[in-house]
Amino acid sequence: MKRFNVLVALATVLCAVPLSADDDAPDRFIEVTGIGVVTQSPDQAEVSFAVESQAETARQANRSNAERTRQLIKAIKSRGIDANDLRTSEYSVNPRYADRRRDDRDLKPIGYVVNNTVRVTVRKLEDVGGLIDAAVSSGASRVNNIRFELSSPEKARNRALELAMAQTKLEADLILSQTPHKVGRVMTIRTRGGHSAPKIERAVMSMARMDTPIEAGTLNTRAEVVVTYEITD
Repeated sequence: MKRFNVLVALATVLCAVPLSADDDAPDRFIEVTGIGVVTQSPDQAEVSFAVESQAETARQANRSNAERTRQLIKAIKSRGIDANDLRTSEYSVNPRYADRRRDDRDLKPIGYVVNNTVRVTVRKLEDVGGLIDAAVSSGASRVNNIRFELSSPEKARNRALELAMAQTKLEADLILSQTPHKVGRVMTIRTRGGHSAPKIERAVMSMARMDTPIEAGTLNTRAEVVVTYEITD
């Protein structure tokens, strides 16, 4: 269920011209800042799985990692994940050293570590727990993070902008209601800041169990507009 909410609106009069009935100066204005916030439940998630392999040579580590990654991808696809929603986001091969002093100059690797990170977009949040269990069982070394998102963030952003814009007019009308003047035409509009903040949850392999419970919570999409209105008699 979607919930919409305007958190706060801030207004300031930036005109130094007296607001008197006899004053017909054309540059009288009021500048108002409106903030709109839309609160919604996320409808998709992005989960990152890491496969780590160690061996004496880089070739051996890479071969082992490739096999485990193939098993991981197979398990992920078996959970109904489309191939377009699955991608490798990071791959690295690094030497591994024995513990030595920092000033040793004859360091030789005692092995190699290969890391392959697979990122998955999950379109149904109820599938996240089962996906984590399947991934861990099939070779994932770590669940790096879970990122809850909106599939259509632009809709929430547009709604937040509407709320922020409406709030500026309400604030301007309220302030000028205490004077003999009224709000006139819009002179300038600019947006400032505003974002949709995905919610990130940490997850580790030790948490995995059938089915790992995942709570998505809610997300806030924020928009801010600064509007300058003409002041009329």
